[in-house]
Amino acid sequence: MAAATIVSYSVLVGRVIPIAPISTDISHAKPTFPPLPKYLLFVKPTGTLNIAAYNRSKESDQLASRGIVVGIYTESRNLSVLMSGMAIYIDGIKMPNLLMSVQDGLMPFGPFVFNWAPNLLPGLHEAKFQLTKDSGEIIEYIWRFIVTEK
Repeated sequence: MAAATIVSYSVLVGRVIPIAPISTDISHAKPTFPPLPKYLLFVKPTGTLNIAAYNRSKESDQLASRGIVVGIYTESRNLSVLMSGMAIYIDGIKMPNLLMSVQDGLMPFGPFVFNWAPNLLPGLHEAKFQLTKDSGEIIEYIWRFIVTEK
């Protein structure tokens, strides 16, 4: 039996201009984390974290903990096709797929771990992940998380 391999790469350039949150008034804001669809393994961050913790996460050696993270299962083994059919929006701003890290491994259909490391300002943030299936159907998942000052 062949050993499992992990392939990963990173582009270390991130979005320089900070992304403003959808709301800076977090007194009544709540993170949302709807049930994950079957193709998603996990998304991060969820809940509330402080800006220092978020910024530290962007430098993490653990790809599954770096910035904004999406773990997916897919039948596609063609990474360029997979990447061309997905998008993530943070507070309505589409993040370039060239600015992400990818980890592949362990199972025939993934999981693949994708992450983006935009600069975020404190407040309530909304992430929307879209994936275009081979059929052309676009599926999406939206969640909200809070970044606090302290």
